[in-house]
Amino acid sequence: MNSTSLYVHIPFCKSKCVYCDFLSYSGKEEEVKDYIHGLLREIEIKKPLIKEKTIKTIYIGGGTPTYIDSIHISEIMDHLRRNFNLDQKAEITIEANPGTLDIRKAESYRAAGINRASLGLQCTQDRLLKKIGRIHTFREFEDSFRILRAVGFDNINVDLMGGLPDQTLEDYMESLEIVAGFDPEHISSYGLIPEEGTPLMEMIKTGDFELDEDLERTMYDYLLNFVKSRGYLHYEISNFARKGYESKHNLVYWSLEEYIGLGLGAHSFAGNKRFNNTTDMKRYIDLNLEGLDSSENFIELSSKELKEEFMFLGLRKMEGISVLEYQRKFGNDINEDYGQEISEIKGKMLIEQSGDRIRLTRTGLDFANSVFSAFIKD
Repeated sequence: MNSTSLYVHIPFCKSKCVYCDFLSYSGKEEEVKDYIHGLLREIEIKKPLIKEKTIKTIYIGGGTPTYIDSIHISEIMDHLRRNFNLDQKAEITIEANPGTLDIRKAESYRAAGINRASLGLQCTQDRLLKKIGRIHTFREFEDSFRILRAVGFDNINVDLMGGLPDQTLEDYMESLEIVAGFDPEHISSYGLIPEEGTPLMEMIKTGDFELDEDLERTMYDYLLNFVKSRGYLHYEISNFARKGYESKHNLVYWSLEEYIGLGLGAHSFAGNKRFNNTTDMKRYIDLNLEGLDSSENFIELSSKELKEEFMFLGLRKMEGISVLEYQRKFGNDINEDYGQEISEIKGKMLIEQSGDRIRLTRTGLDFANSVFSAFIKD
């Protein structure tokens, strides 16, 4: 491959949401400058890894990248351009949280070449936003969206969530209706997943909140019909876009393509190896400032593991996986490896095959995890 993608991690945020288990911190603003110095140095250190490859997508995530001073984002983009070969048409995304964005920052992002924004809304009801620990109100989302439009962002994603504490079906339907009224190019909607160590998990353990899988399934069913009625293409289990506005960066992950992670704890996949940067902030900064690579946990994936990832990541896409691509990538027919599994899952009406493509059925979407697990062999 002569191209790759970059993920850049900014681990700072104003406060942690109750469901968040990402590597991020609140109350560590005094470390921002040192962290950025370490990150800029890492870009130089990782340069030999990328060599002559063209960068086709960049995703600046967190944490909350829009929480820190926008001058740091400009520094990062400038350093990336000086050290790597960026495709002139590269998709460059920044995650943005309402309540951390103003017109000065937005203009700075556009001037730095960032051309896509992903706004984390989650829902439109202020009582629910407060319940899950979001720092913003719906009004601040409105302001942020209009600011992004005003400075020239013509590719905006809005994140929503279903199954939140105290969220009703009517709440979810209202959120979809309101968000669609803003006409974003992309909508993501994820179900709530409780993770160990989060306040949300404690709420579940103490009985303050109980997951309702039936309600989440009803929300998802409504979602699929709603977005279709509004002209959005359903291209991945939880992602919907206007034609031509699919997230190119996320498609890199789902297509088992190469990417390099920059920043604290950031993960990479290159040369059939997975590895990540240290998750220790001080160690990350010190290593990079000393000119040493902060990567660790190198794991070379076996042919079996690569095939498994190709299947369960690829089946997340509504177009599914290509039988011909499987053969080209691994050198053998897909039925030699998964013929029995494919036949059994077809029999349950969870996947279907049309020509070169194997994809989830509508029923398969509801039981996607069981489909994925069928392709992971002991």
